[in-house]
Amino acid sequence: MDYVTFDECRKFLGEDRISEEQFDKYILKAEEVVDQLTMRYYQFNDINEDSVQFRVKQFKKAVCAQVLYFSDMDSDTAEGLNSTPDTVTVGRTTVSMNGKRQVASNRNRALVATDTLVCLSCTGLLYRGI
Repeated sequence: MDYVTFDECRKFLGEDRISEEQFDKYILKAEEVVDQLTMRYYQFNDINEDSVQFRVKQFKKAVCAQVLYFSDMDSDTAEGLNSTPDTVTVGRTTVSMNGKRQVASNRNRALVATDTLVCLSCTGLLYRGI
């Protein structure tokens, strides 16, 4: 797909927001997520031939925002974003969640970053009408 380069991502996000290693790790999944959101608009239309530069820029920003979200959360799957470790240790303190009295958390993290949706709003790429 190659919608956005690492240099473009650094330009949109800021120089120190993401490493090239993190970018390489999450770019393919981020592009897939944004493709799904936009009903694969740029699979059927050449991004380099689009005369609406605002739409192209916002689409690229959305991909970058999604890469940053995956990087910040250190996961790119719904399962990974919502899993809780059984045990957490900080220094000499350990908290274990595998006892009988577990409290279920109903807070689910979305696969799509809010910033990604914000970037795509007002572009027409989220439109679902006929």
